[in-house]
Amino acid sequence: MFSSRPNVTRWKVLAFLVKRVPLVLWCGVRVRQVYGPYCRVTMRRNWRNRNPYGGTYFAAIMAAAEMASGLMVFDEVIERGKEGYKLAVLITHAEAKFIRPMTGTAEFLCDDGMEIDTAIAKAIQGRWASVETNIRVRDASEHKPIAEVKIKWRIIQHR
Repeated sequence: MFSSRPNVTRWKVLAFLVKRVPLVLWCGVRVRQVYGPYCRVTMRRNWRNRNPYGGTYFAAIMAAAEMASGLMVFDEVIERGKEGYKLAVLITHAEAKFIRPMTGTAEFLCDDGMEIDTAIAKAIQGRWASVETNIRVRDASEHKPIAEVKIKWRIIQHR
């Protein structure tokens, strides 16, 4: 199943990416699963995301990591927008710890959906809230860790 909500389909996510962040698709980032508090994104290493030194561009890895947590944030913001709340999101901090180089296909896993929902509820009650998401990056075939990424989101309610 692609999502716990019937309104989030593979085609809607693809349309969102083409409209808002087409560079992510060009780099080879693919959304594999958005289900409740969990999101899985993959990126295959190819000539589009490989730097001249043989590694993978930092920006491509961070874009895929941001997508893994950002899809859950935006899904909840859109749902709350249907209830009449006007919310904006902003990345206030991002950091990454690289463990080994990416060689094949990498999986970007984020399971902080419950924390995201809690932060959005706090932003609705107050004026704003922050949430830090942890994204695990691992080799898709061997499941060996490649990196650990932390992204801090700020959710702001416009009145």
